[in-house]
Amino acid sequence: MRALINAPVVDIETKQQLIDLLEPTGWLVRPSSDEGVDDALTQSLLEKFSPHARTRLQLADRVLIDVGNNEYGMASLENVGAIHFRVVKDNARHEEMQHLVEGVCKTLIPVLEPKTPVSQPVFTRIELLEANSSSPAASGTMQNIHSYGFRQFVRFERVTEYRLFWFLLVAFALTFAVSIGLAFFGGADATVVEIKGWVERISSAFLVSTLTSIITLAIQYQRWRSVDVRIEWS
Repeated sequence: MRALINAPVVDIETKQQLIDLLEPTGWLVRPSSDEGVDDALTQSLLEKFSPHARTRLQLADRVLIDVGNNEYGMASLENVGAIHFRVVKDNARHEEMQHLVEGVCKTLIPVLEPKTPVSQPVFTRIELLEANSSSPAASGTMQNIHSYGFRQFVRFERVTEYRLFWFLLVAFALTFAVSIGLAFFGGADATVVEIKGWVERISSAFLVSTLTSIITLAIQYQRWRSVDVRIEWS
């Protein structure tokens, strides 16, 4: 059985760029010392695809991938602005292939997300196909199983960071209030002016830390929302 996964991307136009993009997955099949071995593996994979897919692959920039347990496939640049992932699992049942595809998608999401166009999903097509067939036996849609909003995520998933954020925010508010009070009611005494300067610097440090904390939590939230997924099959 075969799986086809299409992913829209930007700035991936050459084979080397494709290799660099997929390097973090650990899937790339390294060239062996015997070119005949690589050619035989490539040819054996091509024979498992439909004639139409085989022709497209032969004309496109492509790389061999091993998604685990010697489950081989190909990643190819058959169209501008998209990567096509094809994975083969011989004699697999639908449930086995679905499980394999879900694992592939979870690995790909953090790799592809920075290259995915803003207005598009990470995957536009997920299909299972019988051997040598072009008609899908099943189609999948990626569903997000993390449905918390940002506030709930911070409160329930990042408890330590949540407490730290409130500490920083309260500390900033207090030091800012003190600096305002010194500015209006502290007078022009040199000691007061020096204290006011120190308080302002401390307040600024707390403000920067608070903003950094918010940005870090926002980035973590986006990753948390995107990485854990499930695929609804029909």
